[in-house]
Amino acid sequence: MNDFIKKFILIGIGIIIIGFLFFWFITKPAVASYNKHKLESSEKKSELITNQKKLSILKKSRSTESNLGKVLKEVSVLWPETTEISRFMVQTEELAKSKNFVMDNFSISETTIKKNDKEPEDTTITNYSFNTAASFPTIVEIIKSMERLERYNSISRIDLSVKENDLLNLTLNGRLYYGK
Repeated sequence: MNDFIKKFILIGIGIIIIGFLFFWFITKPAVASYNKHKLESSEKKSELITNQKKLSILKKSRSTESNLGKVLKEVSVLWPETTEISRFMVQTEELAKSKNFVMDNFSISETTIKKNDKEPEDTTITNYSFNTAASFPTIVEIIKSMERLERYNSISRIDLSVKENDLLNLTLNGRLYYGK
C-alpha cells in the first residue's frame, strides 16, 4: 500500500470520525431540542385553545351577569326587600291625582303569620284598601293603573255599588309583595 492510499484512508477515517462526532455532539442535540420545542409548542397551542374557550365562556357569563344585574335592579323596584309602604302610598296618591279621583279610607295593614313546619320563617302579609266614587270608565282606568304600578301588587277584591247618577262606589283591596 502506498503512502498516498494510507493517507487517503486515514483522512477518510478522520472525516468519518469528525462527521460522527459532529452528528453526535451537535446535530443530535439540536434535533432533540427541536423535537422537544415542537412538542412544547403543540402543548402550548392546545392550552391556548382551551384558554380561549374558557375566555369566551367567561365573556358570555360576564354579559349574562350584567343582564342579570339589570334584571335584579328592575325586580328590586317591583319587589323590594322591605315593605316600602310610603313609596307605594306616594305612587297611589300620584295615580289618584292623574286620574282625578279622591281616595277615601286609604289603609294599609300588616299581618304576621307565624312559622310552621312548611314555612322556615314568619311571613308578613301587607294588605291595602281604599274607597272612591267615580264613573265606570274611570274605575276601569283606576284598576288598570293599579295593576301597572311600578311596585308589584295584586288586587284581591273589587266591590262596586251604585252611588248616584253615573257614579259608582269602588272598594279596592289588594296585597303588596316584598322580601325574598
